[in-house]
Amino acid sequence: MALADIINRIEGDAEREAHRVVRDAEELSARRASETLERARAQAERTRERIRRETEVEAATRVAAARLAARDEALRERRALVEEALAAVVTSLEALPDEEFARFLAAAIAREARSGDVVSLAPADQSLRETIRGIVEKSAPGLELEWSEKPAPLERGALVTGGRTRAEITARALVDACRGDLEVTVASSLFGSGRA
Repeated sequence: MALADIINRIEGDAEREAHRVVRDAEELSARRASETLERARAQAERTRERIRRETEVEAATRVAAARLAARDEALRERRALVEEALAAVVTSLEALPDEEFARFLAAAIAREARSGDVVSLAPADQSLRETIRGIVEKSAPGLELEWSEKPAPLERGALVTGGRTRAEITARALVDACRGDLEVTVASSLFGSGRA
């Protein structure tokens, strides 16, 4: 075989080998690009799904928070209405005509006081002293009280003091003493349930 044939053959083999290497490299490159693209698509899908779940959770959390805030605001509003109603009860009691207010105070004094206690009336109620005293003596004949001339430090009502007693007899104090029952009654009247 001539040298030129050998060189041609070597060149042909080299060229075929180079084509094969290039073809294999292109196939490998295409396969890797396809695999990379598939991994990227899968990752993108996982990311989309994760974001969708996180968004749903965040939306549900926001809805729940909004519902709680709305419920809390409704409860505050209800509580404010109940408090307004109880304040109106106090105002109504304090605005009773003198004879009715005297009966109201006398009944509470007879309930709270013990023999030997001292009863002081608020400056606004000093003029009712004898009426209140007469009602207490009639309703609780065995109850011996001292009726102080010194005014009680109250706007309206009476202060009962003694060895075992210290009681403010005011519309506010009586409403506060019955607050739980009154709140249920008021809430039931206002909202149709017993909860404020």
